Amino acid sequence: MFKFDMEAVLDYRVQIEEQCQLAFSNAVKCLQSARVVLAELQKERNELIRNFTKIQGKALRADVIQRHFAFIEYLKGNEEEQMTVIRKMEEEANEKRLLLLDAMKKRKVMDTLREKKMVTYLEDMAAKDRKEQDDLAIMKFGNGVK
Repeated sequence: MFKFDMEAVLDYRVQIEEQCQLAFSNAVKCLQSARVVLAELQKERNELIRNFTKIQGKALRADVIQRHFAFIEYLKGNEEEQMTVIRKMEEEANEKRLLLLDAMKKRKVMDTLREKKMVTYLEDMAAKDRKEQDDLAIMKFGNGVK
């Protein structure tokens, strides 16, 4: 029966890889939701601009126009803040991706080592089996000659 002497290390590497996958997945989900928020802000600002251009021909008081522009600028500021948040989230997701790639690489090294040890074990077992069969054949041949 094959027993990998570094099985605990391999299990640890697998566990670390799973944690990195989970962290990366969460970072990507947060990034996607932040992008949705940005898209909604942009959509709202574009609708306000479109509505303002529709009512431009009408006689409007200066304070109404000022409030309209102030709100559009407010939304533009929110968009810029959201873009900053998205950039930070992209950096974080990239860091998590790099950690995941490193964890995958380390786990793969352990898997490769395990496979090599398994091949060596199977070759040793086959050689041992051949030797036993040769010894049995020699003993049978030796008993038959006497």
